Amino acid sequence: MNAAAGTARELSASGRTCPVCSTTQSVVWGIKTGHTMYECENCRLVFLDRRELQLHEYGNYYDYTDNWDQARMDWEVKIRRRAFHAQFGKFGQYLTGRKHLDIGAGPGFLCRVAREDGWETEGIELSPKAVHLGRKFFKIDYVQLDDVPAESVDLITAYHVLEHMERPDAFIRGLHSKLKPGGVVAIHVPHREPLSFSLRNRFSGRKDKGADKHCQLYAPEHISGFTSDSLRHAFSLFGFQPLMIRTSAMWSRYYDPFFLKNYIDERNYSGICKHSLRSLIDNVGVLLGQGDWVIGHFRKV
Repeated sequence: MNAAAGTARELSASGRTCPVCSTTQSVVWGIKTGHTMYECENCRLVFLDRRELQLHEYGNYYDYTDNWDQARMDWEVKIRRRAFHAQFGKFGQYLTGRKHLDIGAGPGFLCRVAREDGWETEGIELSPKAVHLGRKFFKIDYVQLDDVPAESVDLITAYHVLEHMERPDAFIRGLHSKLKPGGVVAIHVPHREPLSFSLRNRFSGRKDKGADKHCQLYAPEHISGFTSDSLRHAFSLFGFQPLMIRTSAMWSRYYDPFFLKNYIDERNYSGICKHSLRSLIDNVGVLLGQGDWVIGHFRKV
């Protein structure tokens, strides 16, 4: 037995409690930046041991927005508007009510488009800077989740939130409690191992469970990793029925187009090439269920 395999067996024998289904049976899935990643044998969630982490402080997000003005805020909405309109068109096929809550709303880009489409919308956001921007430039209403009345919301969007949660189980229960009967929640999370990363792991010899692995988990921010199946399982445990689950990649209606902007601003042409190549591979991955993001729409039952 080699040292890596021995370490993997020793760690897997100790077990860790899954933060979604509470199963204590887990196996080592890989190592990332010195942290062991575990896969739940029941729901197949991949997760980092919360006891080993000092969780990220999300109140300091959006520090780069200090010089943003109305023109910049309008541009940020403009590059997302077509995709967001398409998403709300889909939600309109599920629902007749128009009460919307966006968790992790940031400066309110999604809320702004929701309002354009006739939704009564509010945001939840931890970053004071983002809240200031949304209120100042878009007149977004921000609230606290605890202050949202039970069974009062038709639609909840939570884009790139669930992978950050220390207790995904409690978060999903909270979503269920705020939705009206028949209400819908829309979730975007990174796929734990999109095709581009899977190929890198395979061809670099990093498939061994004791090896450092290319994936979309990293401490202390992305502490849970999902696939379509594990996301479906997570929501089915807490009273939701799947309406749509798929993976997605760059240039789709579910993807923000701002990711290349930093490379362009910095004239990082090698970065543009690498990012574009990865995006092309992950678009192929969509056909295999291994796109860059997992998109899930779930109805409260």
